[in-house]
Amino acid sequence: MINKKQLLDSMQHEVNIIKHLGDKLHENDLSYRPSEKQRSMLELLQYITVCASGPAINTITGNWDHMESMDADARNVTLQSFS
Repeated sequence: MINKKQLLDSMQHEVNIIKHLGDKLHENDLSYRPSEKQRSMLELLQYITVCASGPAINTITGNWDHMESMDADARNVTLQSFS
């Protein structure tokens, strides 16, 4: 059974990996799409900013009221502001 500290440590490790990979991108990489119907790299960075924190807040509060403002904030994420 995983305890709370192990879970938090694992989540922090994942965040560090994502931030590290984000640091490897350049402006000319942001429009890249693996295929036509997949997210661009910029859309992926924007999605990643809310994909875990949104459901985590829902788990605590029991509602999704926060998601509209989080989605709006995510649309403003750039390569410079990602980390």
